[in-house]
Amino acid sequence: MKVEIELKEETIRRIQDYVDYYNTKKRLNNKPANTTVEDIIKASIAIYLDWRINEPPQVIKQGNFKVNSKIREVFEQRDKTQSESAQLCNISKSTMNSIWNGNLPNLENFIKIWLALGKPDIEQLIKYE
Repeated sequence: MKVEIELKEETIRRIQDYVDYYNTKKRLNNKPANTTVEDIIKASIAIYLDWRINEPPQVIKQGNFKVNSKIREVFEQRDKTQSESAQLCNISKSTMNSIWNGNLPNLENFIKIWLALGKPDIEQLIKYE
């Protein structure tokens, strides 16, 4: 399958700079230097997908202190589906799916969720360990 993507000129330049550096480094070590921009983009996508699929849910961890999301539990207690929750909060379904799977939302989405739920105590939405 062939996929075409559009990238900003700056992004392409930065990738090309990396390719040039990588190929120069390989040449200095007497190794074949035939890496292309396309190779880097393919590898980046593969690494990103592997990271997204295999990473455990996001948590904030500082020493023995850890923060986990309880947002899904709160919506389920209110008999809201993932789709209904996304619509209620004015958040995309894909973002809500990430939150539903245990990832912590960014601050903007956290505030949207908090407001949509009627400004509950923060402890209802996150769990400290």
